[in-house]
Amino acid sequence: MHKIKFSLPMILTNLLYYLITLFTVMLAGHFGQLQQLLGFTSANSWFNVTRLRPWLVYWGVDA
Repeated sequence: MHKIKFSLPMILTNLLYYLITLFTVMLAGHFGQLQQLLGFTSANSWFNVTRLRPWLVYWGVDA
């Protein structure tokens, strides 16, 4: 029980991170067509893997 108490913030952080990504992909799929969803998912994955996302937020592109 003691280890779960200390690992709970990390578990919640990872869960919320993936839920935010899931929500944005679902929202893009709801408002757009299949081609837009594929493009958004590919771009989102590429930016998260290469870690350019924080720089885009800094530059105001992803605001």
